[in-house]
Amino acid sequence: MNKKFSILILITVALLSVSALGCVDFGEIDTETAEFEVSNLDVSPLTIGPGETVEVSVDVENVGDLEGEYTVEVEVNGEILSEDVTLDAGESVTVTFEVTKEVSGEYTVEIEDLSVKYLVTI
Repeated sequence: MNKKFSILILITVALLSVSALGCVDFGEIDTETAEFEVSNLDVSPLTIGPGETVEVSVDVENVGDLEGEYTVEVEVNGEILSEDVTLDAGESVTVTFEVTKEVSGEYTVEIEDLSVKYLVTI
């Protein structure tokens, strides 16, 4: 095969490839996402005795455009409590945990930038 004919075939194949790509619809890039915000961290009661229980609650809202799953992770003095929630866009839910401590002291409940302290006293 002569050199000119080989180059002509390569150019033809390249043009056909580009043409075929132009016919394929790749669609739009989806930029919508699920996005979550937490608020209203509450601990009740704020003072308990050893072995008693506090209720920790926090509101979670999906402020994004799509349904999504969020893992609510509350930390109590280094102990992680977690629960998975699935929310539609615009939906919110209150997630509640029960925490019992046997040792007297001050405990800090944290989630993201929110925190509340409670006491276990004799």
